[in-house]
Amino acid sequence: MNLLSSPKKIVSLCGLALIIQAFTWVAVWQFIWHAAAHDTIETIVWGTQLQWGYDKNPWFVAVVARAGIVLSHHSMLGVYFIKECFSVLAFASVAVFTYLLAKEIETPHRLAYRYAIIASLMLQGTVCYTIHVALYNDNFILAALYPLSAVFLYQAIKTDRWRYWLSLSICLALAVMAKYDAIIFVAVYWLYLLFSPYRHRLLSIKVFLSILLFLIVITPNLIWLYQHDFITLQYAFITKGGLGSHPTNSLGNKLDFLQSNAIDFLPALVLMACAITTRKSSEKKRSLTKTATQFLLWVSLGPFLFLLLSTTVANINLVHEWGIAFMPLWGSCLLLCWRPRVTARSFQRFVVLIFSLMLLIWPAGYIIYSLQHNSGAYPAKEIAARATSLWHQHFHTPLAFVAGNRYVAGYVSFHSPDHPSVLIDANVAYSPWVSIRDFRCHGAVFLQDSTTEEFEALNSGLNFQTTRFNAQLQQHYPTLIILPIESIPLYRKPNDQSNIKLLIGLLPPDPAYCQTPPK
Repeated sequence: MNLLSSPKKIVSLCGLALIIQAFTWVAVWQFIWHAAAHDTIETIVWGTQLQWGYDKNPWFVAVVARAGIVLSHHSMLGVYFIKECFSVLAFASVAVFTYLLAKEIETPHRLAYRYAIIASLMLQGTVCYTIHVALYNDNFILAALYPLSAVFLYQAIKTDRWRYWLSLSICLALAVMAKYDAIIFVAVYWLYLLFSPYRHRLLSIKVFLSILLFLIVITPNLIWLYQHDFITLQYAFITKGGLGSHPTNSLGNKLDFLQSNAIDFLPALVLMACAITTRKSSEKKRSLTKTATQFLLWVSLGPFLFLLLSTTVANINLVHEWGIAFMPLWGSCLLLCWRPRVTARSFQRFVVLIFSLMLLIWPAGYIIYSLQHNSGAYPAKEIAARATSLWHQHFHTPLAFVAGNRYVAGYVSFHSPDHPSVLIDANVAYSPWVSIRDFRCHGAVFLQDSTTEEFEALNSGLNFQTTRFNAQLQQHYPTLIILPIESIPLYRKPNDQSNIKLLIGLLPPDPAYCQTPPK
């Protein structure tokens, strides 16, 4: 009981939990994942070719991936560590946000700290902040920057200090440059300031310069978007969101989205319930002030509701994982509005459960599940070694380019010792860093594997005795040498029937292109 008797000890305990969180999951992912998740390898490809934008995301996700690669000298260990840093930042930001609001109720410091730790660590109950961090990228950058921006907004309106306004501006700009969904945070914060008692702040020079700083950070990407026909927005709103396709079941989509995100958050509510005592207290409950309540509801629930409303009006379908970034402050909102009683004993029960979850239940359960379902068992290293070996056998030069499906080509780029540049889907629009002149000059390996629908469509019914890429690609590259389809077993299951079928094509170097001037 003495272990949790003071705010200092409670904060130290939270710090220990975050350290355990980071190192446990980095170790689990490094041990389990023979190949990185598709979203991760995609951002690594972008990170090796820094641009102001990409076909699916703005630039900040690539910078984050690049930092991980550099940190660990081209190893996934650094990428996983950077991902966990964002998870830790999310937990810490939620704790600080909850504590700042709890102080508005004139809550005893000890209880305020308990609320902060509960709101933060209850998120350990969701797969969104544990297992799924290895699977997705941009959502978890937002999941960290969103509560951090809420902290900066609170401090800015309370103190009106330069450092908080500028920090808020940079935080929101980086969030938007991670994923365009973050513009919702900007809109909700702006609307809050417009209708709150702090509306006079909008006319200050600090807010004006903060807006200017925000625009400076995002402007290079806006220019890039214009130069590349707004390809990223087309992907986000048309390809993923179905804008313009007149979805017939928009209401059903929203209900499914609500249901899936509620299920994601439900375990966190169970954990929070474990920290609450049902015994009555003679202590009179104090409530948040009207201003503080307005701020809490706007900031914690406003972005999620705005997402639902705006996509309903625009007739855009929502994808399940889009809700990940919008839920970190839900626990804070519930705790501070309800203000349940948390005793030293019930808080201790919560802490024991959380540490058991972090050290044993989640990691062990995930390892068992992954080994049984081949999670992360894609033979990426073996495919990279085979593609590189075939290229060297034929041409005796370093492999400069790899083209084809963005994921399998990305794996080859990352794991091959030559680290070739990737021509995503053999399309320069998706890989503007690739010069076709250099591509034809140095040659390339083309790849397509049996995890893609196009591969199955082209080769179905052929028993993989005949091999081909699509006709347009073969017509565009008539010298392409197409090799027999290879069968590569999944990692850890060398005799399994679900081997990966790999189609490899070699585009010979063409010295004629080396003589043409670059465009």
